[in-house]
Amino acid sequence: MTIFFSSHVLSEVQILCKRVAIIKEGKIIKMEDIENLRKKQLKKVYIEFWDQRKKESFSIAGIEKVISSADNILSFMYSGNINELVSRLSGEKIINLMIEEPSLDEIFMHYYKQ
Repeated sequence: MTIFFSSHVLSEVQILCKRVAIIKEGKIIKMEDIENLRKKQLKKVYIEFWDQRKKESFSIAGIEKVISSADNILSFMYSGNINELVSRLSGEKIINLMIEEPSLDEIFMHYYKQ
């Protein structure tokens, strides 16, 4: 059985649905199982550098979207190989590092704004 459920409250969608379609301007731009969509390589990365100059010069392939960049903190969506990111960061002086799965809202906005 198929039931179409339309909502911008993605926490509800995540609870009620197994598959999701992201529609933009009347066209489906992405259709996927919610679990698969969340488990894709897209990660939310938060880095607090020891030195602001390091933040400004930090670059690696796979940065999809910079979320915030203030003082010595850099936060972005990352779609590359996590091992390459960790390897790239190994030579940096870092105060704090968080790597997590983005929320369904963040995934939706990532695809919607492309």
